[in-house]
Amino acid sequence: MPVSSVVGMTSDMLAVASQSGETVEFFELDRYRHLGSVMVPPEPHEVLLDPARRLLYVSHTYRSGHYLDHTGHAQQLSIIDVDSRQIVDILDLAPERAPHGLHLDAGRDLLYVSVEAGPAGPGGLLVLDASRRKVVGRIDAEADQPHWFAVTPDGATAYTANKRAAYISVLDLGNGTIVNRIPVPGTEEITATPDGRYVYAAAPAIDPATAAEAGGRILVIDTTTHRVINTIATALPVSPLHVTTGGTLLAGQWRHTIGTDGEFTPLDGVLNTYDTDDWTLTGTTDTQRLPINIRSDPSGRRAFVSNLNSGTVSVVELPSMRTLTVLTVDRSGRTTGKRYGQGAHGLTFISR
Repeated sequence: MPVSSVVGMTSDMLAVASQSGETVEFFELDRYRHLGSVMVPPEPHEVLLDPARRLLYVSHTYRSGHYLDHTGHAQQLSIIDVDSRQIVDILDLAPERAPHGLHLDAGRDLLYVSVEAGPAGPGGLLVLDASRRKVVGRIDAEADQPHWFAVTPDGATAYTANKRAAYISVLDLGNGTIVNRIPVPGTEEITATPDGRYVYAAAPAIDPATAAEAGGRILVIDTTTHRVINTIATALPVSPLHVTTGGTLLAGQWRHTIGTDGEFTPLDGVLNTYDTDDWTLTGTTDTQRLPINIRSDPSGRRAFVSNLNSGTVSVVELPSMRTLTVLTVDRSGRTTGKRYGQGAHGLTFISR
């Protein structure tokens, strides 16, 4: 596939999947210049860095659209060399379908990929040998649509955020079994703290066809008991969550309106930060439309928020909550019928 890039890495970079644009875009983070793009199959969702191999893993979930309204399931995982910015492999995961969330256990050299229910079985996690790029296991989450998932830092336990099931699945990664269900409504993103004490989950799942301008909540789950021990109320629906290396919790909220005809109209969103000692709100700022993913740099001083409908990434200074710049992601694409304007989605920080 064609690639346009500036070869030779002299700065930290950000890689961003353009879901509608069917590319992975690269930006240098000293002067926030666009470096180039790599064309990938439809439609890239999540992006994960393998720092030792200098590779990006890119999941392709649907052929067009989103989880409630799409033209078919995709079944691929693209692998991109960071330094040459070229695709080095495309894995066909069939009969599995709709790969989405990604996690690398570097110590065990295992890549975990969430998949939806289909011919291969219930939704769950695939286990890939990262060196051989082969599926070596499957762990059922007993849910149709496990989308995002979180893995504890010790690599022992995974929590799958199930879009349309009334529980979070708790998976023992060593035994390859489901060991618990945490009763909650359908969930959006889920993330673990760096010390492994807590997992945060955004609820309920947002349905663009019926969602109203209503609040949401962030569930605080104790990883020892697998119980919800606290709930952080939010003024707006919550989708992405992220915890910085310093332990600050970041949450993206959606603003939107629903017309009399039921049409969903996205508006600029909100980024909140929370102190994870007492879970109090510590900062807030506007983003652009439909914040869908959040990442931060290793210092925890910059947050990167991908805005799905705007096709942009907001770069926010922490803790001042000042927007440093907004990066524009190409979302023109090669496929028609992209009803919801799915632009910037998954993203990852790449150290120089």
